[in-house]
Amino acid sequence: MTYLGSGDAARSLTDYYPSWLDNLADDVTIEGSAMDGVAQGPEAVRTILVAIRTLYEHQEFNFVGPVGDNGLLEDYTAQVRGESISCVVLVTRNAAGQTQHIVANYRPRSSLLLLSRLVGEKLADTPYAEHFAASESRNGSTHDRQHPAAMAHAIPTRQVLTSLEPITADNRRIISQEWLAEAFTMWGTAATVIAATAAPGRSGHAGVPMGHNGEAAIMAGRPI
Repeated sequence: MTYLGSGDAARSLTDYYPSWLDNLADDVTIEGSAMDGVAQGPEAVRTILVAIRTLYEHQEFNFVGPVGDNGLLEDYTAQVRGESISCVVLVTRNAAGQTQHIVANYRPRSSLLLLSRLVGEKLADTPYAEHFAASESRNGSTHDRQHPAAMAHAIPTRQVLTSLEPITADNRRIISQEWLAEAFTMWGTAATVIAATAAPGRSGHAGVPMGHNGEAAIMAGRPI
């Protein structure tokens, strides 16, 4: 395993390969900010991760290193449809050294939602599509999936913090605040979109005020 830190300027992760993918536990699980709920099993993990990877136009690892006694942290930046997206992946191993749990935290929110929708489209014919944002063809609009996405982002907070032990109380507070702040942002966006699309306009139709059809369509995630 090759590790890269801020002080390793002469080293590169260009050829880094996540070997933990080759040693998945039978009950391995994966979750994250781009998903609703948790997917379980090697097939689910590989299918989801392969779908995500095929959407990356570029990927650059910034850091790979151990966390505690049984964890691994990956920090990378990628591009999806020309949009920059960053991700921190926490991999936890079991006592046998197998990959037991994977948590992926994506940012910013706009790129996260784009990635989730694209993965959902790519996995539309699989049972794993339900974990990702619905496209127009699957669910009419995407705004009603933002609240579950925020829940999925907030739920792993305690587990992530526990996996990072030992850390100082200040660092624990900072990480917790940043993680939950992203979840609250998603909740706020979902509430704003729902309010905007549900409020009756001058035309008498909910969410489509006269003269603002284009804006309402954009907010609701529908094509103009």
